[in-house]
Parts: sequence; structure tokens; C-alpha cells
Amino acid sequence: MFFLNIIIYMFIIITLSYSKPNSLQNVISRVTVFLTNDIKILTNDLKQDDKKIFNETIHLKQEGDMLDVLEKNLPIYGKHLKRLDTKYNLKFNLLSNESQNFVIEIEKLLPEDIFENKNKFDKFIKNTFISKYQKLTEESKNELKFFFNKSKGIQMAVGSSKL
Repeated sequence: MFFLNIIIYMFIIITLSYSKPNSLQNVISRVTVFLTNDIKILTNDLKQDDKKIFNETIHLKQEGDMLDVLEKNLPIYGKHLKRLDTKYNLKFNLLSNESQNFVIEIEKLLPEDIFENKNKFDKFIKNTFISKYQKLTEESKNELKFFFNKSKGIQMAVGSSKL
């Protein structure tokens, strides 16, 4: 199952890295990497026609909220992704400044091809994520454990650093 998740993550990251990021791509990468490990919503549950619509929508170059465009084109999927994004933003806004800065910094440092290579993923967790995580206050660490509650990255970081 873990290997299947890695393959799906690779597909997502590759898809997102071949076009100029827009708000929709940012939302998708953010909620899949940090908020949920239920990545079936991104590919497996989409019918072939829906995948085509999704791919066209994600590569659109237009003004406005791309989540609204996706919701118009794929109502059920778009609404679900909007709920995940809202949940992410609500949880993010409750974090302390230190924790918010940590999340922003990690999102900026996250390599685009991190899931293509398990060694790269492990190296990122061990060398970047854990070292930055260990510098945080206990309060921030506890906040982030809750914020990243379903993220494999935070589970590995907490386990690897024995925190």
C-alpha cells in the first residue's frame, strides 16, 4: 500500500511540476502532502473523462479562483478539494507564528520530485525536516503534530527524532 501511495504521489508531483503553478496546483500539493493521506481523491476516483477535465483545468492560464473553476467542471471533486483547502487554512490560521513560519519554510524547501525517490524523501525528512523540527519549542511541536496529523512526513519525523 505504501508503494502505491508513493507512485500516486510521484504522478501528482510530476503533473504539478511540468506546468506553471497556479492556485489550484498549490492547493492540491499542499493538501495532499501535508493535510491528508487520502490521495485516492486525486486520481483513482476520477473517471477517464473527469481526468481529462481535471488535467485541462489544472493547466488553465486564467484569472480568478481555480478552485471555483474546478468545482464548476467537476462539482463533487471540486467541493471536496475546497473543503480540504478550507480545513487546511483553518488549521493553519490557528497555529502560532513559529509554527506557521515552519510550515511556510518547509513548503518552500520541499523538492518537487521528492516522491520519485524514496531515498530523497528519507533524506529530506532526516536532514531538513527533523533538524528544523527539533529547533522548535515544545508548544510548536505539539501544534504541528496536530496540524500534520495524517502526514507520513510528520509521523516519520516524530518517530525518527524520538520526540
